[in-house]
Amino acid sequence: MQVSSIQPVFKLELNHRVIPNTVVIAKYDGTHPCLTAAAGYDKIIIHHPYGTSETSRAQRSTAHGEVLELSLSQRVVALAAGMLKPDVQRDMLLVGSPNQILARLGAVLDRKSKLSRRNKRTIYKMCITTVMTYASPVFAHAAPKALHRLQVIQNKFCRAATDAHWCVRNSILHRDLELPTTSKYMKDASKRFFDIAGSHPNALLRAAVDFQPPHPTHLIRRPRNVLFDPPDALTAAVESLNDVNDTHD
Repeated sequence: MQVSSIQPVFKLELNHRVIPNTVVIAKYDGTHPCLTAAAGYDKIIIHHPYGTSETSRAQRSTAHGEVLELSLSQRVVALAAGMLKPDVQRDMLLVGSPNQILARLGAVLDRKSKLSRRNKRTIYKMCITTVMTYASPVFAHAAPKALHRLQVIQNKFCRAATDAHWCVRNSILHRDLELPTTSKYMKDASKRFFDIAGSHPNALLRAAVDFQPPHPTHLIRRPRNVLFDPPDALTAAVESLNDVNDTHD
């Protein structure tokens, strides 16, 4: 049996180094899709072969005639794009940290937004969660107090997206949105990472993850420790509510 390999339909040479997981496609003029990506600490490139569209901030690249370069005065951590204003029929680009993007997406995700909860949840998972938990197997074993700030961001989203009253528990909001807590999400990501790395054909990679974690009471923690950590209070509450729902179903 002959297995045919999948070939790309086309190849795009940008002559720029693109940072992984910071790529979006947007229609800034409302018609033509443009590939947008972070290409450095404070630089964004936009593939725009649809004529001249230089601005005071975006200039045509000298390395590629169809690429615009946008230099910023801040580190490019996350990118998001979409039609954020109902009266503007074109996409807008958001740049910043997860907290900043969540704040700028307020018009789409807040209590007054007409988007469904399902769509709000999808935007949050695509634009915010992926950035907050990027490379989480490396830092998921950090102290819970250090990771609590990530959960606070998610709690704020849950409350704003559902327009919940202040007395509604965060565990109920997570259950209603079918959203895992950040600690549960990172623990599952770490488990997938170690499972894949442990069965990788590269012996060096298998050896790198083949270690026993220190005792839970040890001062030094290693990435595998997160696999054996008990769930925190919020995660336990969400799992308990999910178990109740499964029982009634």
